Amino acid sequence: MPAKKKARVVILEGSWDKHHEASKIYPYFEAMSKTFPKDVEIDHRTFRNLDDIEHYTKALERNAGVMLYFACHGNDGELCPVKGVSIPMADVAAALGRAKPGAIHFVHFGACEMVAHGQRRASHELIMEKSGAVWVSGYTQAVDWLPSTCLDLLLAMQTFVPQFGIEDGRARRLLPSARQFFKNHDQMARSLGLSALVQGASKTRLFPSGLHQPK
Repeated sequence: MPAKKKARVVILEGSWDKHHEASKIYPYFEAMSKTFPKDVEIDHRTFRNLDDIEHYTKALERNAGVMLYFACHGNDGELCPVKGVSIPMADVAAALGRAKPGAIHFVHFGACEMVAHGQRRASHELIMEKSGAVWVSGYTQAVDWLPSTCLDLLLAMQTFVPQFGIEDGRARRLLPSARQFFKNHDQMARSLGLSALVQGASKTRLFPSGLHQPK
């Protein structure tokens, strides 16, 4: 019997206001991969502009089924990987659309304000339709990086990793995982403004329902 493939998380991380590569996120995910070495592998790349996103996206193998995780500043629907650079969500979606079929399974934005609060479904659908992902998530508001990173780790380990490599009915199995995840972490997810669109067997579902905008 062939060995089970590891779930692959591809981190595209900005420089966090530094002029050189200075990862805040990778060490946490590296620790996760060392804790679960048979289940997870981590690829880390620093990105600085839209061309980098397109380059790394196009390099993903067909049917790789990765979780693509963006880690950088965000503002009002734009990724801000380095000081002075803003990348609109529509441009990000277009770059992800250059991926090979099946290359991207999950997309998560570990960045502030990447989901329009009053247009959550539309924000997620833009990325889902272009990338071919079955799970798209991100934050509707400004978040502190440490608690959001902790939630991102839980998201990867409790939703992406368990279903990786499932050939039959993988979309059907995502909905129960999504329900359980948002049930287990409801208070934290809502306080941080985490929003997700998940593909089911016949339709998509938005999590959590009734996410209120913070005052």
